[in-house]
Amino acid sequence: MAEEKPYLTEKQKLVDYTEPNTTTVVEQKIPVQIIQQPKKLLVLDLDETLVHTSFQPVQNADFSVDILIEDAQTVQKFTGYVYKRPYVDEFLAKMKQQFEVIVFTASIQQYCDLVMDILDPDKVIKKLYRTDCTFQNGAYVKDLRRFETDLSQVILMDNSALSCMMQPQNSIICPAFYDDKSDTYLQDIENLMEVLSQCTDIRKVLLGVRDTK
Repeated sequence: MAEEKPYLTEKQKLVDYTEPNTTTVVEQKIPVQIIQQPKKLLVLDLDETLVHTSFQPVQNADFSVDILIEDAQTVQKFTGYVYKRPYVDEFLAKMKQQFEVIVFTASIQQYCDLVMDILDPDKVIKKLYRTDCTFQNGAYVKDLRRFETDLSQVILMDNSALSCMMQPQNSIICPAFYDDKSDTYLQDIENLMEVLSQCTDIRKVLLGVRDTK
């Protein structure tokens, strides 16, 4: 009997999903020594998952970052006004205890580093940037094969299904955050994260969660 593929159900839910080219070889991988087993690997998106940044002045942002963009003749400064998703500090503190955590963003490195200096002042969380994404079908895609870790042990949390299109079975698609101070998502998901940190195969747990929705 043909082996069942538990990711098919989730794949069908992603309208824009395109089957990745299985012949693609990911040449640059994150060295296995940075991943402290037996902790599983939690890969977190940044924008609209942990924070939201406006490049228009706002009065009630949690903090701001100044980004310098240089070209051949000029240096431009852009100020980003950053809203932290409610409970993000507590969430990250708990996730760092339960998982090996990496922030994987489609944004540029300078911006990500400035924001993460605030969210992760002890610099425990590793970071990947736009240059580490795979550009496919007009989207920056986060390919989890970059990590030298069994995919049964890797979770990707992102607000964009397109970013997760290569491994939807490993993904938690979260509601996008902008500036809602009453948002409770990071608290609501804590019990699921506890289960995922202890399970044998995160894909089976996530499939069960999706099937109950």
